[in-house]
Amino acid sequence: GLYNPHSSRFFLRNSNTTGPHDVTFVYGQADWTPLAGDWDGDGVDTVGLFNPSSGRFFLRNANSKGPSAITFTFGQRGWRPLVGDWNADGKDTVGVYNPKTGRYFLRNQNESGPADLVFQHGLPDASPLGGVWKLP
Repeated sequence: GLYNPHSSRFFLRNSNTTGPHDVTFVYGQADWTPLAGDWDGDGVDTVGLFNPSSGRFFLRNANSKGPSAITFTFGQRGWRPLVGDWNADGKDTVGVYNPKTGRYFLRNQNESGPADLVFQHGLPDASPLGGVWKLP
């Protein structure tokens, strides 16, 4: 998928091939950070947005315009969002990364509250990336 931060428009395609977008819609405010995750555990990723100036998340359970299904604050101004299934329950939840300290704060529920997991990894000002890593 693609996100145009100036128009708040998502452009989504259902295959990794050249061709037109399958869905396009406007959601959120300009210059927010786009996210994708399976917020409700139905096996389908949907969009979300993170407002870096407020630490507020806006998650949808459908790839279309409309109100947020889930809205909450987690993190602080200037922190960077990341998404993953941190507890392997089939639902993606958010995390935030503090670029000044290199600390990660992960939640197991998409709601405000304290981090379920906090750790330091790497150097400050890195680009956080969530995933399931199977290393040799």
